[in-house]
Amino acid sequence: GALWRDTLVLKDRETGTYWSAATGLGLAGPLAGRRLDAIPAAYTDAAAWRRAFPESLYPDLGLPTSVPLSMRIYGASPWQGVSGQKTSDRRHPAKKELLSVAAGDEALAFNPEEVRRRGPVHATLRGRSISIEWDPARRAVRAWTTPPEKRRELAVVPMYWFALVRHFAVVRTFPAPERTPEK
Repeated sequence: GALWRDTLVLKDRETGTYWSAATGLGLAGPLAGRRLDAIPAAYTDAAAWRRAFPESLYPDLGLPTSVPLSMRIYGASPWQGVSGQKTSDRRHPAKKELLSVAAGDEALAFNPEEVRRRGPVHATLRGRSISIEWDPARRAVRAWTTPPEKRRELAVVPMYWFALVRHFAVVRTFPAPERTPEK
């Protein structure tokens, strides 16, 4: 598959457009420059999903679901993708996997355990009020636009820190990091 800024690129067979998996931005093709609408989905484990939704049906494809050795090696390595580019933003370790909520060229990055521990976090993203909450039934973080009467769920996306700072012009974090970005 193709990569852009060291993250996956998807090809839309219907239109021939190439899309950034990190941002939903059309990179090349007839829909270049447009952005896909993000669809919220629970990022959780199978046991939590079964507890929350015991009536769920899913196919057993008989395929192994463990993480391949090559991905475990990559996760333990200092590599930041395959381009050789390294991030200078030291607010988090480059390979720290965080969750993010994004709007346009701005993202808010956070650790799911911090949300679980602190409770709901209220923030703004591109001038829009949002709430980030721990869902104990799904054992997952969920994000919503606020106020409550206009509540709409937002996509929460897992991403390595180095990829977040490569794909978004503005990346804010909570809580405030212990380290500051290099200038």
